[in-house]
Amino acid sequence: MTVVNPTPNEFALYWLTDAKEIGWVIYGSAPNNLDRVALDERDLQNQKNAYYHHFVRIKDLNLGTTYYYKIVSDNQVVASENKPFSFTTLQSFNPSLQADPAYGKVIQNNGDPLENAIILLRFNGAVPLLAITK
Repeated sequence: MTVVNPTPNEFALYWLTDAKEIGWVIYGSAPNNLDRVALDERDLQNQKNAYYHHFVRIKDLNLGTTYYYKIVSDNQVVASENKPFSFTTLQSFNPSLQADPAYGKVIQNNGDPLENAIILLRFNGAVPLLAITK
């Protein structure tokens, strides 16, 4: 599991499973009250799909707040020693430090575009960035 794409009011989680599994995240602002649910970005509220690569965005968060979460994968709760994982949002945000978007194409050997590919950008000393191709 990797935290990706942090912003002042959001962060995302990426994880890989050995088999295709349905996955989502339960979270909240207290470790004993995980009362909110976030689905994979490719899922609909009434239709969850199985994936190897999972990408869940945790949105509408407050600045400088610690959030607690557990991953649910294949109907099993994933936690560290039965305790939730945690992430603290940024205390403040300076828009002038925001990076420009990166653009590109992901193509197959035959030249066709590759749909729904997970792109993970890693930079030394920075939290990874993730995108899904269309």
